[in-house]
Amino acid sequence: MYANFSGWPTQRQGSSRDYVQAVQANMWSTGYMSTVGSIDGQYGSNTVSAVKSFQSRQGLASDGITGPSTCDEMGNYTIYPNPTKSFYYQHPGSTTL
Repeated sequence: MYANFSGWPTQRQGSSRDYVQAVQANMWSTGYMSTVGSIDGQYGSNTVSAVKSFQSRQGLASDGITGPSTCDEMGNYTIYPNPTKSFYYQHPGSTTL
């Protein structure tokens, strides 16, 4: 079963906390670990750059904002195998399958 990120709040530069950490972890797993840097919960310029690259690669508008379309695209690759309650990010560019 794929994860459903619809309904997540939009994240953008200046956002912080748990949702940002999830975005950073997904970008890190997609192969943008050197762009994101550490998963620190701060949506700074590195996270913006990683999200823009992800959006461009997925054919989305590359604005660096993690809104509904970007969340939907992340959900296409995030597997939620209930009942383990673990998430696995499975993307062609992923380095952490």
